[in-house]
Amino acid sequence: MTRFIKYIKENKNWFDDVQKYCRSYLNMLNNNNIKTPFFRGMKSTDEWFKRPVRKDRQPRETDIDVYKTINNYYEDMGHVPRDRAVITSPKYKWAKFFARLAGGNVYSIFPIGSFDFSFVPTYDFNSLKSAANISMNLSTYLKHGYYENDYQLDDILDELGELTNTNKNISLAYKNGYEIWFGCDEYYAINAPDEEKSKQLLSMLLS
Repeated sequence: MTRFIKYIKENKNWFDDVQKYCRSYLNMLNNNNIKTPFFRGMKSTDEWFKRPVRKDRQPRETDIDVYKTINNYYEDMGHVPRDRAVITSPKYKWAKFFARLAGGNVYSIFPIGSFDFSFVPTYDFNSLKSAANISMNLSTYLKHGYYENDYQLDDILDELGELTNTNKNISLAYKNGYEIWFGCDEYYAINAPDEEKSKQLLSMLLS
């Protein structure tokens, strides 16, 4: 028995709860041949925890007025607002980058109960050229009330909407390493020391 399997067997409380309460998420991963959970780099160093999703998440880089406009648009259009979601990545190395910035660990994320998800085609929302242009255009519009060539607020937001996938194409997001954000009330976060152990964990949860 490996040390990792031994550790899992010694922590059956959270293991059984994840199997029971995160079944919709586990089924989605299994049905789409996704081999690892989605990851998040976090400040915590705990082995595992259960946490409510913040409903007032603040942006790191995006202008606050732009951020609010995007989230209001997402809510109106049936997408998951980013300020009320847990943001993850299928790329372990990308999550590890954020874990190092935060001084914490990488975690496998397991939304509890029902959930929705959204993503745009990029590993980081703020790095997508189109998304960055949208943020810049929105900032200009919100500050000055206009944008060049009669480019209106609805045009800017519609461009964002065309890039956004909600509750579909999860395999595409996983395969291409796209950032994905989950709208749920609570989630489990299980310490992910490396990608291979996370793969083992998911396999055990699905067995």
